[in-house]
Amino acid sequence: LAIASLKKVPKEELGDLPHELNLLKAKILIKQGFYNEALGLINGEKDFYRDRITEQKEIVNPETGARKVKKLSPKETKKRKADFIRLCNLETEIYIKKGKYTSADSAIGKSGEWIENQFKKRDFAVRDYYTLKGKRLHQKGELKEATIAYENAAKYTK
Repeated sequence: LAIASLKKVPKEELGDLPHELNLLKAKILIKQGFYNEALGLINGEKDFYRDRITEQKEIVNPETGARKVKKLSPKETKKRKADFIRLCNLETEIYIKKGKYTSADSAIGKSGEWIENQFKKRDFAVRDYYTLKGKRLHQKGELKEATIAYENAAKYTK
């Protein structure tokens, strides 16, 4: 109902809200066991979240149509990167729950190096990434590596 109501509001006024609602809907679908539908939503949002992790954004003047590039604050840049990590974590979680471990390993590998380079300080999205990585390594029987991943998760929580 809320999403249907939003269709009446002009896109420029909504900002990121429809995308955030799609991720929330994906989380709900995962909890209910509708993994394929959730994965479809996540895949539909990937380009949006990937494209917005830059440190600047383009603003268009509605009256003149002139374009201007504005540098984002460090706080906004970090939030956008964390949003992208959350999306990657949801994708990994789905693959683990579906038993598609090769896909889960691939998703962890693709996002892992980027995540480790982007966040040096506390962030819960990074903690969740390391927790999922540890869970997957534990499933594979790689207990030493799983322990390291769980310890890394703890570092991002303190």
